[in-house]
Amino acid sequence: MRNGVRRGRVAPLLGGAVVVMASLAGGGCGSIRLEAQENKDTVSLSAAKNRDSAALPCAQILAAVTETATLTRPLDGRALTDRSTGAPIQYFDGAALAAIAYLLAGFRFDRDQFDTQSSAAPMGPQTPVAWSRVYTHDGVGDLVVTQALPGSGVLDWPADGTSGVGRMGAQVRRGGSAVGLAWTAGGFEFAVYSEAGNTLTQTALPVSELVRVAESVEL
Repeated sequence: MRNGVRRGRVAPLLGGAVVVMASLAGGGCGSIRLEAQENKDTVSLSAAKNRDSAALPCAQILAAVTETATLTRPLDGRALTDRSTGAPIQYFDGAALAAIAYLLAGFRFDRDQFDTQSSAAPMGPQTPVAWSRVYTHDGVGDLVVTQALPGSGVLDWPADGTSGVGRMGAQVRRGGSAVGLAWTAGGFEFAVYSEAGNTLTQTALPVSELVRVAESVEL
């Protein structure tokens, strides 16, 4: 497995490694785990209760939780399905995660975030369709770089009428105290955005800085 989250290149979730991540309905009376059943043509995912579930308290509301399972070999073109329904599961292959070549001085990697098509429980296994990297800075608000499968709606804030920005031809989007750029490239939807932090000094980055980050994104 390759490391280097801060550089934007991480071990693939599917297709080039042996770890698969999925969100599914958790909570209720106990904990659950993700199971993967493999054959030469298909990898099917399902949820199963852990043996310690009986000893855990019951939650009143089911919630979406993220679990991982280990495959015996890479996906390598095999279909990924929900074992209970046989339905195909759309997935983000981490091997295609873009690199980010530019960050304003002072920004540091904070965390990865993953979004599925739905967070409503109960639901079957869903692998991430959008992968976000969040960077923090003491002086300005967070910077988020999101890469998503087509149709995921990674940045659905209203466009402010400005388009064709940068080499990507991005649209400028605004929502509340946040400003962002949205564009498509290489079969993915991308968004780079910044929003004001919790202090008066933590303002959103200007569009000019977001353009520099966006133009540095490399597939």
